[in-house]
Amino acid sequence: MLVSADNPRKHKFISKKEIAYIERKIGFNTNIQAQSTPWLAMAKSGPLWAIILAHMCNNWTGYTLITVLPTFMREVLKFDILQNGVLSSIPFICRAVEMVVSGQVADLLRARTSLGTTKVRKIIQGVV
Repeated sequence: MLVSADNPRKHKFISKKEIAYIERKIGFNTNIQAQSTPWLAMAKSGPLWAIILAHMCNNWTGYTLITVLPTFMREVLKFDILQNGVLSSIPFICRAVEMVVSGQVADLLRARTSLGTTKVRKIIQGVV
């Protein structure tokens, strides 16, 4: 909150030169009026519910993996605590690396091919 503002002109730490640059590049309109959030339209939106469901399924899988994997490895596979900790962390380490790599691959695909952002996102989502 200390380093943010509603617009560049109200920012405490931005220079006049930066304000001019931002306004020149993206414009500045003082006549913008707040609009109400279309809650009913959002509640009726099929794509929004698909995103919510997909997010819930992703979280369910992730939290199940976090909570059940160490127990499974201890009780079923009979791993000791050290092996269990190292092996239980592997999926999360791989996921962290995959997130960074997939972003770089997506940028490369957009830069070196004629694929648009939507198509690249669909490809990455399908592969990862």
